[in-house]
Amino acid sequence: MSNCFEVTQGAPLPLGSSVQNQGVNFALYAPNASQAFVCLFDKSGHTEILKIAMNINEGGVWSIHIAPLSTGALYGFRVDGEYSPEKGMLFNEHKLLIDPYAKDLFNEFTWSERHYGQMPLYNTVNQFVGGALALISGFSVGREGPSVHMGAAGASILANKLHLPHNAMRTLSGCGVAAGIAASFNTPLAAVIFVMEVVLREYKVHIFVPIMLAAVTGALATQFVFGEGSELALISIAPLSGWHYPYLVLCGMGLGAVAYAFNQNLMLIIKTFKPLSMFPRLIIAGCIASLIAYAVPQAMGSGMSAITIAVESPENMQLLTTILIAKLLATLFAIGLGIPGGLIGPVIGLGVLTGTLMAFFAQFISPGTDIAGTYGVLGMAGLLAATLHSPLAALTTVMELTSSPEIIVPAMIVITTAYVTALQVFGNRSIFLQQLDFQGLPYHVSPATEALQKVGVMDDMDEDFKLLYSDDKEQIKNSLDAMDSQTPLILSLIHI
Repeated sequence: MSNCFEVTQGAPLPLGSSVQNQGVNFALYAPNASQAFVCLFDKSGHTEILKIAMNINEGGVWSIHIAPLSTGALYGFRVDGEYSPEKGMLFNEHKLLIDPYAKDLFNEFTWSERHYGQMPLYNTVNQFVGGALALISGFSVGREGPSVHMGAAGASILANKLHLPHNAMRTLSGCGVAAGIAASFNTPLAAVIFVMEVVLREYKVHIFVPIMLAAVTGALATQFVFGEGSELALISIAPLSGWHYPYLVLCGMGLGAVAYAFNQNLMLIIKTFKPLSMFPRLIIAGCIASLIAYAVPQAMGSGMSAITIAVESPENMQLLTTILIAKLLATLFAIGLGIPGGLIGPVIGLGVLTGTLMAFFAQFISPGTDIAGTYGVLGMAGLLAATLHSPLAALTTVMELTSSPEIIVPAMIVITTAYVTALQVFGNRSIFLQQLDFQGLPYHVSPATEALQKVGVMDDMDEDFKLLYSDDKEQIKNSLDAMDSQTPLILSLIHI
């Protein structure tokens, strides 16, 4: 197909595509859209060769005439505009739309059920194998990524095998995520809170109990194989006096700003390199990682390696600053370019490094006291809360990993300040939700839809009724008189 076309205004009618004047006229009714496009594809149907903006007409119809073009051309629409599910606005330019007036569809169209917790197996295999290779190669990604995908995919496959309804499948997938996180960090309580706060975004008892059991199972499996220790066990926690609290507020504000900058730059990298296919992005990621590894090898690997460095050299400001900058770049480009792996691990490492650097000025408040470890943990808590929008999960993570009650009040101060600063001052949003928005995957559910999704037809069905096979009025009247007002009568009229 040639890319040399003559494009003119087009006619608003008829809607759909129609052959006119040695070309094809496209018309689409979308009165609330800000822009509509018609996209042409090659003969394989996989490569988009042309994207042309359509013109708006009176009555909310967008149209364009393209020549030379004939019957059999492969096309689709893209429509941009407001995305407000509560208003019924679901515009997303990244989604290819089917012409409702199309005469035929190219290739097979399959309805997707991913919104109900079903996960494709190939994606899980890719995450597991790719994540393992990425961690072995030293990329700055978290080890929880493959675990979470395996847990969620296993739960999804089990739900399919048992023919569970969609509402149960969603809960079971949440159980798989909780088990994966608990197994990765040996933090069952934090895994439960994270799933309720970030993944499912609701707190219900009937959901809480199975997720809690799954998290316990994942943690017990990890403890059985690797023992009960954690990376933060290397950090010594010293109690902080009340004189530190004003400085902790400033630290929280700084962490909120860092979280905002991290999320914005990560999304910028994702959007910038999105037009490239996966292979060129992997090559670019490998080259960048090689350069960083050559210059600052301590910055590579999961975030847990940074904890060891912060514990061993808390007084070396130059080394910690260099590692922090290098690890920040390594994480942004690894995750942004699509390297399989998790985000939580690197954020934990970045938070510990940032908090340890903040402890340098806190030493003037408590001279002679080793507080670098305490501030490292607080930095991790604040950055987790502000980046992922999970303040409660960040607090429980700190409590579980340190087993220190002295850290609770300072952590609450830092987490609250960081979260409020990122949200209210900078308008920061969860990095996961920003990625969903960019990919065009809806996550807003109306209250009515949410309530209906939780109701099973069999559970809500009333089986106390009387079925009458008759069209005799007298028999129907007698049946109604003999029944109480609470029992419904179903008539099956007989026609001969």
